[in-house]
Amino acid sequence: WALGWLESEARKLHGEARHHLLIDWTDSRILFHGRKSDGSDQHCFENAWNSFFEQPPCWPADQSEPLQSSGPLLPEMLEEAQKQGKLGVVVRFGPPWFQKFGEFRGADEGGSQFQEIKGGRLDKNSAASGKTAFRRWVRVQQHLLQRAVEWQKQNMSDLPVSEWLAVHVRRTDKLEQCTSNQWELEDLASQIIAFCEGLACNG
Repeated sequence: WALGWLESEARKLHGEARHHLLIDWTDSRILFHGRKSDGSDQHCFENAWNSFFEQPPCWPADQSEPLQSSGPLLPEMLEEAQKQGKLGVVVRFGPPWFQKFGEFRGADEGGSQFQEIKGGRLDKNSAASGKTAFRRWVRVQQHLLQRAVEWQKQNMSDLPVSEWLAVHVRRTDKLEQCTSNQWELEDLASQIIAFCEGLACNG
């Protein structure tokens, strides 16, 4: 939903003054408990987006400069924007806001009871559009990115990156939403091995 909202807002702002598009994943139903910069536990009602990503860059972007994060989402900044009548809030979850970026392609088989969900296979054009959107908006927090780079060097340096196959086996709600996910572990392992062989992956 975040990417879908960012993309739709960017289209609306074409030719207008620059805006800060900020994401707030603050919800008591989110089970994630992050860590503060001092290492202590973070309250579950904190903005979970900030635990993983930097806030999106300003838009429209200044093409003469590299895209930079909008910085942290601070309460005093929002209060000041509200006082000046410059704060707009959009809630994107559930009907009628099921226009999730990618329309659930590759995540839902389609034809389910949820009429708002298109689903189906992920085609090349959709994949290319998704990659462009991620490059435009998503900035992983530097400390997480550094950990990933260090882990890759320690555990995957024996082979080129192109020879590794990353697999995400989605269960939980996807067992109901996508019947093809209802495979036994042995069958999943066989499929993964077959993909590795087909793509000449050795890790």
